[in-house]
Amino acid sequence: MSSQRKLPLILVGEDRDLPRNEEQARALVTASRASERDHLFLSAETFEKRPGSVLAHELTHQFLFELLPQADRDAPWVSEALADHHGGLWTPPSSSQSVTRWYTAAFPQSKT
Repeated sequence: MSSQRKLPLILVGEDRDLPRNEEQARALVTASRASERDHLFLSAETFEKRPGSVLAHELTHQFLFELLPQADRDAPWVSEALADHHGGLWTPPSSSQSVTRWYTAAFPQSKT
């Protein structure tokens, strides 16, 4: 995945709506019309609690997959450990206004 390409975000309402297996993941990807390979699942429930650390965690998975495509299959603990570590390094903004500014900058409204 090129850093200049957009990564489709598949947003579900609650954590319980996230896919629990490959079949559920495939169904959500198909319904969303996202790429089978390059996409990102995210729960609004979790994002609301920890916006930056969740994004850092999930994007680390994407980055690692580009470097070591077999890591999730061959050593899933490496993928989770690195993503958890990187997510933990993110320092949240100190106020809700900072979160709003960060969110607006990270997710500008698309003009379609």
